Amino acid sequence: MRFVFLFIAVGFLSSCATYKGVSVTDTSFKADGGKVIRHPMTRYGSVPAENEHYRIEGTGFMGALKKGSAQESLLTFTFSFVAKQPVNLESVQVEEVTPEGQLKTVVKDQAPELNKNKNWVGRTAAVPMTRTSVPWLYEPNDTVMLYKFTITAKGEAPVVMYQPSLTVAASKALYLKVMNS
Repeated sequence: MRFVFLFIAVGFLSSCATYKGVSVTDTSFKADGGKVIRHPMTRYGSVPAENEHYRIEGTGFMGALKKGSAQESLLTFTFSFVAKQPVNLESVQVEEVTPEGQLKTVVKDQAPELNKNKNWVGRTAAVPMTRTSVPWLYEPNDTVMLYKFTITAKGEAPVVMYQPSLTVAASKALYLKVMNS
């Protein structure tokens, strides 16, 4: 069995009107509870969500591709953030916010740990790369997903941050081409 590994992560961009000559625009997203949030985006991806405590470092996926088999090809989402100061984490939850504003828990870490660089990383369970499991992968256009991070440090109120993630059509086409060849 031969697997091909690819990774797509959130673009690491500053939140200004342009980034290295690329326009940054505020984009509206329907979030949970019917509220609308705005987040800066470029044509290459999302500007990382950031506050005084945390910065979202990545929202992306990795595919383990088995040529000719969507059922045996597996997709895993990976999420990460950096703590800007020392903190004892109590829990981290990442939820996908559907286009209708519904929440779907994708990672729930009740014993989160930061690595030596003060990063937390969480992963979803692997799912087959079938049309049923990941229908957005088979759509010919770019896909933008919105994720809600709820980060709770011991003795502190939960911190909620929203992070969009862009997967461009060309990347999806490459996955499908390799998987179906």
